[in-house]
Amino acid sequence: MFSSQVLDSCHFDDHLKKADLVITGEGKLDAQTLMGKAPFGVAQRAKKRGVPVLALGGAVDPSAVSSLNKYLDAVFSITQAAVELEQAKPKAREWLQVTTEQVLRCLRYLPRGEFRS
Repeated sequence: MFSSQVLDSCHFDDHLKKADLVITGEGKLDAQTLMGKAPFGVAQRAKKRGVPVLALGGAVDPSAVSSLNKYLDAVFSITQAAVELEQAKPKAREWLQVTTEQVLRCLRYLPRGEFRS
């Protein structure tokens, strides 16, 4: 699996030893995500260590959320408006920043260790 090779090359498991939370993502979170794409590989390894995983995507397929949530503790779309892909691309960095900030603002209210899978 390609994601395993990438995770091994960056010593991901060593980094997990120090992690309380993992945030991952990809362009679209859908059924294909669970077929070996990076967020799935990240989630599998994090789950083995009991580290919760959040995923951010440019889009999230609502029909795949229940399947995604078997591996990812929560999934979020960064899209801030209903727009076509070509219109969204220039906004991706800004939307990722806004969504990440909002997710982290929520997490800061949880007692340490509360967000465990």
